[in-house]
Amino acid sequence: MRDIKDLHNYPTSYLRFKAIRRYIKDDAVSDALSHFNYRYRTARAFVGIVAPDLEIRTINGYSAGMKLLLAFGAYDEVKIARKSIPSLQIPKRQHDKIMDVNLAVKLRGNEKLTKFLTETLKYKDKELRINVNEFFENQNDDVLCVATTVRNAFAHGVYTPSTAGLTTIDEQKKVTQLANTVLDLTDSIATKCIDHFYKKYKGEK
Repeated sequence: MRDIKDLHNYPTSYLRFKAIRRYIKDDAVSDALSHFNYRYRTARAFVGIVAPDLEIRTINGYSAGMKLLLAFGAYDEVKIARKSIPSLQIPKRQHDKIMDVNLAVKLRGNEKLTKFLTETLKYKDKELRINVNEFFENQNDDVLCVATTVRNAFAHGVYTPSTAGLTTIDEQKKVTQLANTVLDLTDSIATKCIDHFYKKYKGEK
């Protein structure tokens, strides 16, 4: 195993996964956890886009959206692994949630973002639209539904810093915080998955 001295951008259970990866029989799960590790590290380490010809506020606005997109790259992989472990599966028609009252209040304070997510965007997922509307009506504090919607807008090319109200450092920091919150959830899920396999295979030759 390659000696890694600086692990601060790696997931909590990175070394435990490296120790037992070869024992995981399901290639799809093993690959998903491997992809998760490196996508997580990339998202944690990401600090911004380099684009010399753009205004700094535009660069920072797109950088915030990009960090969120990268965070979901790790999250989507770890969900594949979780599906293989019955004790960690969530019931059908239920979704992960991140209840964060303080961050929720901060996000609701951005009037342009509120309008963008509740009036401008078109949703294919009706349930997601309902959750987002309820969020901005103070009926829930699930910031993950907001993160999902902003990620989708960024990935599909309808996100711009101006339309999303992300042209100031303060508002950009809120989305960066949102991305880190998604990564915290992702790391927690991955740790449970890897702990499951570690307990199962520890000591196996």
